[in-house]
Amino acid sequence: MPRSLALLLYPLVTHLALTAVSPAVAGLFLSALGAGLLFAQGGGRPVIQGQRLVFWALVLAGGLVASFPTAERLLLLPPVAISGALLVLFGTSLRPNQVPLVTRIARYLRGYPDPTLDSYTRRVTQVWVAFFAFLTVETTILALAAPSWLWAFFTGFLNYLLAGGLFLGEYLFRVRRHPQESHGGLGAFLASLVRMDWQQSLRNHSSDS
Repeated sequence: MPRSLALLLYPLVTHLALTAVSPAVAGLFLSALGAGLLFAQGGGRPVIQGQRLVFWALVLAGGLVASFPTAERLLLLPPVAISGALLVLFGTSLRPNQVPLVTRIARYLRGYPDPTLDSYTRRVTQVWVAFFAFLTVETTILALAAPSWLWAFFTGFLNYLLAGGLFLGEYLFRVRRHPQESHGGLGAFLASLVRMDWQQSLRNHSSDS
């Protein structure tokens, strides 16, 4: 939870630091955030492959901006790295002889594989790949060309709204199409996602697993 909260607040705090203080202070904040994410106790197991690499990149980019304030655009790149990491995570699970990511999660929640839903969960994984590809392109354009307030609006609010809408829309469609997959309602389904061991659920990549 501390890591998730820090990443959620990052765009807003970065925008405020850039506009109200200075790029150097914003760079120091970024380095402190990266170090905190790396060494925080009880921050949870890594879900995204290369997550520690992303946190080290925050530390180094922040230090660079603190030393060279003209490089302030580096502060706007972390959402690109996060979107790209999620794109790789979902995308590589669609390779031959791999189990699509959403299929792995569904199998973990059920406790057993259900071949009748495998084609559906593969398509859902493809939808998320397209979504994170869009976010990667969008955040790159914003980081390179947009004012910081517009970048903060998209990366700190609108993109989360879009992701939540996609998640909710897929859940409602799935309940309509596969009523047995309601997991006892949306609240119970969200609770099961919070409780699940993500590292274990994502461990098996082979389609023979």
